[in-house]
Amino acid sequence: MRVTHVGLAVLLLVLCVNAASAEVLTWTVEGDKREAIIFAPSTPLPGKLPLVFSFHGHGDDMENFQYVGLQQAWPDAIIVYIQGLPSRDGLRGWQNERGEYNDRDLKLVDVALASLRKKYSVDDSRIYATRYDQTVPA
Repeated sequence: MRVTHVGLAVLLLVLCVNAASAEVLTWTVEGDKREAIIFAPSTPLPGKLPLVFSFHGHGDDMENFQYVGLQQAWPDAIIVYIQGLPSRDGLRGWQNERGEYNDRDLKLVDVALASLRKKYSVDDSRIYATRYDQTVPA
């Protein structure tokens, strides 16, 4: 029984050491407060880190969307759950085309990326984006 507890303790320690830590970063982009939940490896890793921008679905938010668990699936990456702003129907979302909403979301990504490059060792050859879309094709 004691060996089982020791083994479990070691496993939990390993998981905690590799677990990502979360923080909320904010930026002001053309007068709008923008924010994101950032998960980054809690212990320094050698080399540069991959970066994933994750955009929630229309009407969702970053707090809820962080539970998709990209930070558990890829603990050695910087995961960025960005908060959308109210869109055409008042629900949080993103621009769908270049020029829409004065390119507020493209400008946000530029500002966020510059900030994250200063804070972390970002691998510019491994920057990714993902989004959730609830629409179903007809």
